[in-house]
Amino acid sequence: MIKIYYKKRFISLSFDQKTNQNAETQSVNISDISDIKIKINRFIANNNIKHLNIYGTDPKRSLAFVKNAYDLIIAGGGVVKSKDGLYLFIYRRKRWDLPKGKAEKNECPETCALREVSEECYINTDKLKMHDKLGITYHMYKQKGRTVLKENHWFLMTYFGDKNSLIPQTEEDIEMCRWMNKTDISDLMNNTYPSIRDIVENHII
Repeated sequence: MIKIYYKKRFISLSFDQKTNQNAETQSVNISDISDIKIKINRFIANNNIKHLNIYGTDPKRSLAFVKNAYDLIIAGGGVVKSKDGLYLFIYRRKRWDLPKGKAEKNECPETCALREVSEECYINTDKLKMHDKLGITYHMYKQKGRTVLKENHWFLMTYFGDKNSLIPQTEEDIEMCRWMNKTDISDLMNNTYPSIRDIVENHII
């Protein structure tokens, strides 16, 4: 199953109809892949539907269609761990977040992730070691009247520098950078974005 978030609601692209369908969950079978955009646009316009499950086609094929149907933005972000096992979070626009941002022209997601971590927390990239790719999250939002799909590639990194040397990038509305243990992170998960919560739950706590 592939998840695409829209605010606190989400779309799933899957093979199967969901058995727990109710007033807030809607499952629709797609025989014509071009119908996906119609269903998504109706979902976005209807705040009462919290979960739209689109099934009946290969989820990867459905995702490829969605990428072509909407404005696509590629981004990269980091799950950054210190030598002593703490994780780096930022506080931006009244929510806890992970350092991430849009890729520049012709920039690969891995390079983007390193650059964004460096810029948003004032970290020297020489002090960062890149590890495995953790996965990709998707979310949609409105921008200048158009619906945008953001594809964020996540990478695990280790930081070998001074934990006290971080400086938040205030021009990007970042108020603070903070190292947290797993208990701290669990306590703050109600004040973050759904896609960030997925990354945290799958790869940190």
